[in-house]
Amino acid sequence: LFALLAALLLTRSSDLVISNSDSLTAVRYDILESDRRIRSASSLSSLSENEFDMDISDKRVGRVRSNSFMVPITTLEEKSICDQLALLWDNAVFCRSTIAFASANFTNAGLAFLWIRLFCELWHMDKQISVISFLVVTGAGGATGISWSSALEGCTDAKQTLEFLWKTLRCSVLGAALTSIGLMMQLYSRASCLFLVPAWAGVFIVTAGTGCTTGLIQLVCNG
Repeated sequence: LFALLAALLLTRSSDLVISNSDSLTAVRYDILESDRRIRSASSLSSLSENEFDMDISDKRVGRVRSNSFMVPITTLEEKSICDQLALLWDNAVFCRSTIAFASANFTNAGLAFLWIRLFCELWHMDKQISVISFLVVTGAGGATGISWSSALEGCTDAKQTLEFLWKTLRCSVLGAALTSIGLMMQLYSRASCLFLVPAWAGVFIVTAGTGCTTGLIQLVCNG
């Protein structure tokens, strides 16, 4: 991933532009014409052609993003890497979204790395049973989170989406606490399968909460 990032940063911006047009004005119309074709093929749009007129004297480029709002977003002319990083650093939504992405990926990777050893040693569980339980519990939790978050697909209120994410991440924290309680009680009492219930239930809640984050955060950042 770092090698791909280095290759992207070393690529000239002119090489990243995919268009059959040479002039800036022609590129603008090319973008708008592509957007019109997308809208004409979709039954979701009811906007008129007049809403897409662009002043050629304007020195900003219209760029269409593939979010649920289907609205062209105008961005400023090309900036240097340092300027872009400075803008991102000053954007609280971007910084906190980055932390949320990292936390979700860290949680999922940690579960996959520790699950088999943890349950085999604490509960003396067979390795095959441990693998199956990992697939079932985390898969069901992730699917529940994705289904839960899909109810907000197409929502135009970014604040409502952020409030929903805040609730789901708080649920994940509660799930982690429940899992920790189950593990600690099993560690000190060795009560066989009794404390598997809070441990697995907590992991289910954690994966459901993290499963809600990635898609909705991307929609918020794009908007």
